Amino acid sequence: NYETNKLIKNNKEIKKENTKLELINSLSNPFIYFIMQFAIIFMLLNLDVKKDIIALINYMNQILLSITVLINSLIVLIKSNVSYKRIKELLDEPLDNKKTHKIDSIDSIEFINVEAINLKLNKNQSLGIIGATGSGKSTFINYMNFKNNKKGKILINNIDINDIEYSHLIGNVFQKPQLFNDTLKYNITLNKKKDIKNILFDVNLDMPEDKVISELGNNLSGGEKQRISLARAIMKNPQMYILDDASSALDYKTEKQII
Repeated sequence: NYETNKLIKNNKEIKKENTKLELINSLSNPFIYFIMQFAIIFMLLNLDVKKDIIALINYMNQILLSITVLINSLIVLIKSNVSYKRIKELLDEPLDNKKTHKIDSIDSIEFINVEAINLKLNKNQSLGIIGATGSGKSTFINYMNFKNNKKGKILINNIDINDIEYSHLIGNVFQKPQLFNDTLKYNITLNKKKDIKNILFDVNLDMPEDKVISELGNNLSGGEKQRISLARAIMKNPQMYILDDASSALDYKTEKQII
């Protein structure tokens, strides 16, 4: 419900702003032509010399052209303001400088009233979440990846996650793989100097290390994208994996081999 309401709210705001822009854009040209015709009629009624009419029409055209450019700039400015607000919202986020505990291992993780769910997992335990599409599985597990969660509390080793640094101990494989326009090796190591041959074998990925991946992996199959994401998580050698539908594009044999 939260995600649905957020989507509806954002769509209404976008619709409102786009309606304003289209209204301004649709009225600008008729308004300009009206001024032009009015000026021509005024000149014809009040001026007798043809050369004066021609000169004034040229001047009017130059002025109206400038007005058109100004109006188009205003439209671009309004659109840019939306992007500015989004960037400002990100830049205004408080710096995460309140960490007081440095942890080297994850012995337990506890969810307290997170989306009305309470559970605790100890080391070497695993949890599988099953549900229909849109039921909130991804939303729930992603609370592990964001600070300042207002939907309950999450503890690692009985310490609030807002007070510790733990990201280096977690390997994430998201539902939609995040790939970059670079080589296969870069996408797995993220520019760290590490050997990936064994990891490529582990995830059953037969691909040269210097193969160039297009943005978002558009030149790869769904299974190849997921194998690269899994390889990236394994490369990190974490103590805990968060797998969000990480093997949906893999066949059963390959999934069993990797997972």
